[in-house]
This record gives sequence, C-alpha cells and structure tokens, in this order.
Amino acid sequence: DEMLLRIPAFAQELYLLLKRDSRFLAPGFAVEERLLNEKGTPNLIHTQTERSCYYSGSVLHYPGSFASFSTCGGLIGFLQMNDNFIFIEPFNHSLAVIGQAHR
Repeated sequence: DEMLLRIPAFAQELYLLLKRDSRFLAPGFAVEERLLNEKGTPNLIHTQTERSCYYSGSVLHYPGSFASFSTCGGLIGFLQMNDNFIFIEPFNHSLAVIGQAHR
C-alpha cells in the first residue's frame, strides 16, 4: 500500500514516498446531503466515504518534509518542504478521473 510519485518542482524532480493512511478520516466521519423532496421537507442522504484513497508521507531526501494526497477521483494534495508549499490539483475537476493534466 505504498505509492512513489515523481513531481517536477523548483527546477528539480521531487520523489514522494506515500503510504495509505487509514487514519486520515476520523472513525464515524460521514458526508450528509440534504435535499428537499416534492413536499418541501428535507431528506437526509448519507453517502459512503471512500477511505482507501488517502495517502501520507514525505519527500525523499528532505528530512522534515510532509506530503498528503487523495486519489479519490483524481490526484489532489499538498507537500511541504521547509518553507515551501506545493498544492496539486487537476486543471479541470470534471475531467480529473480520465487522466488530465494537473497543476
């Protein structure tokens, strides 16, 4: 359950060693959606939260670095190296699942 990512940044190649993080979401974490039905009363919908697509780790050869990513519907996350922060997300969230470019 490990992932190695190569990310070009700061005029170099950064390698992130990430491990699946089952502690990323608290036990009992849930997403709720409230919609009005035909009568105008709210219906509560619980959606199942995917827990196997969260990863945490570090940047290789950068002691004290930290990285946290989600692969749920595209790659999104951040990494920190000293005072440098990088946030990564798909260019177009609607196309995230089909392998589009990220920024």
